[in-house]
Amino acid sequence: MTAQVSFENLPSEILLNILDYLSTNEIIYAFLCLKSKFRRFLFEHERYLNNYEIAIVNYGFYEKILPIFSPRVRSLTIPTTDLSFSLDILPNLRTVIISSPFGLSDQSLQRLLSSNQFQNLRVFKIQSEKYLKSRSSILRDNFEHYLFANIFQNQNKLQIFECASLISLFSRKTVSNFHRNPSLTSLTLYLNEFRDIFIVLRYTPNLIHLNIKTALCVIHQKHEQWFNNDQTKLQRLYLTFVTKDSMHTEYTTNKLDFLHLVSDIKLFSSTLTCLSMNFTDLQIYSTDEFPFNGLKLQHQLLESMTELKQFHLYSKIQQQFLEPENVLATFQDQFWFDRNWSIGMHGKYLYTLPFHFDELHGFLDFDRVKSNNNKILNSCGIWSKVKFIQLARSNRFNLGLIKQMKIKFPRLNAIRFLSSGLYSYSEVLEQTNINEDEILRSVSIVDLEGGSMENIKQWLVYVLPNVKHLSLSYTGLPSTNSQLVPILNGRIERLDIIEQSIIEQINRTNRTYFSNVKDLRLMIYNVEGKFHWYVNTLMKILRNYKRLNMLLICIVDDDDVQTFRSSEAELSKIIEYLKMNGIERYFHIKRHRESAVFYK
Repeated sequence: MTAQVSFENLPSEILLNILDYLSTNEIIYAFLCLKSKFRRFLFEHERYLNNYEIAIVNYGFYEKILPIFSPRVRSLTIPTTDLSFSLDILPNLRTVIISSPFGLSDQSLQRLLSSNQFQNLRVFKIQSEKYLKSRSSILRDNFEHYLFANIFQNQNKLQIFECASLISLFSRKTVSNFHRNPSLTSLTLYLNEFRDIFIVLRYTPNLIHLNIKTALCVIHQKHEQWFNNDQTKLQRLYLTFVTKDSMHTEYTTNKLDFLHLVSDIKLFSSTLTCLSMNFTDLQIYSTDEFPFNGLKLQHQLLESMTELKQFHLYSKIQQQFLEPENVLATFQDQFWFDRNWSIGMHGKYLYTLPFHFDELHGFLDFDRVKSNNNKILNSCGIWSKVKFIQLARSNRFNLGLIKQMKIKFPRLNAIRFLSSGLYSYSEVLEQTNINEDEILRSVSIVDLEGGSMENIKQWLVYVLPNVKHLSLSYTGLPSTNSQLVPILNGRIERLDIIEQSIIEQINRTNRTYFSNVKDLRLMIYNVEGKFHWYVNTLMKILRNYKRLNMLLICIVDDDDVQTFRSSEAELSKIIEYLKMNGIERYFHIKRHRESAVFYK
């Protein structure tokens, strides 16, 4: 007869092995209410209780039990717009991560920043996505001044601050009552303009690592009058340049002032050991421009940076007809070979090799990649940092390419397909016995823009068995009898829909697509006369998707800057209608600006 052993009486080694597979929230929910003996065991190994994420589902349970484990929490993740308690109940908290797509509500942010425990944080990260448009300038300045005034002051102990979201845009307009913060050593920011970098450096005397997204200056202003480059300790600088229109600010410009950019960087470059520059969002029309000309890069900038050990570059050219050999010839100087800095090109993209960036765009196949150093193309690990790949429109379903992708992109997590009604990424396979080396199990996210889902059927059916997160925009859904439907119903747990034509397709059929979805996120434009369509659609979703734990919606106006008018008013009417129809019996509702979250 087999002996039975209760869970609490399992050997400690086995219990620890089990806990290694679980998150803090899963451990708390499953085990903290067991016998006091097991609770003591958890407290003796409190590292399993260090990383707490505020629960969306079953929030009431965690709220009641929080006082029991709160002294063990060292890292707090906030996935919603609301913070219902003060950080002061977590006496040993050192890290806060805001992962909500919309950031925190103003009230919750004030509660967080005004708590005594905020002064003891070492790490503060705002990882919000780009769902919300920028606020109107007056509201934005007030919001951002309050945030950054609490970061740039000498009372807190912050060492790392990250906020690379348009929800919070750092600008010289927000600078008031700032103080030098000697604790900060690492910053990630979205700057209004590149020249604002000098404001950052002024208030961070011990900064070592700086990662910024920004636009180039429209009007160049000298900074030598007050900036002392002898005082900077900056060692690692990561620059991603974006166009003004992608930042949703009040004006746009196509002017690219590379000459003054170079002169500004050189003001604080003497201590740099690592420089990374990403220009892929900019409209560059000539290969004679700074990022595409190796001789200009060498003589105007890099030669003067005597401490530089690592250099990373990523650029895109808008030129219609491009000769890669002519561009690569400017990188054939001995200067580049002495430093082992190799350059690669495919299509309209130029970059340093090994490839340093997470995202690889416009990719066709490895045979199309050219380099000033052909030997490096056969080296192991030159693509190992790639997590996201955007396949070129002309890319065909090719098992040979997929084999290479599996080997050369070991960290690949997401694929974006750009399609159209006239083109398909898929071709009918003559055989369906795909080998293991032709399956990309690491990919869990697929983003499809345009065309039809049938265009990537072969990928979803045979090559990407672990896709659980799907993002769709301007995409045709498969027919109800398609081979894709049961696959989508069984696998997809999170679905992002960027515009409403896809929702209209779902409404036109009685068949439920994506029936396994637990997390649904909708972005829809505020169109006059659509109120009844909105409420009927949301009622249908909330009632028919039985496994749905969270529905997130964002209603935006067509104008470039969010001005808190029609979209917020429309959302208020929608929520009121849903409440009148009893939706609160099944879902809680939280509201932030033009967004709302429905959760169980």
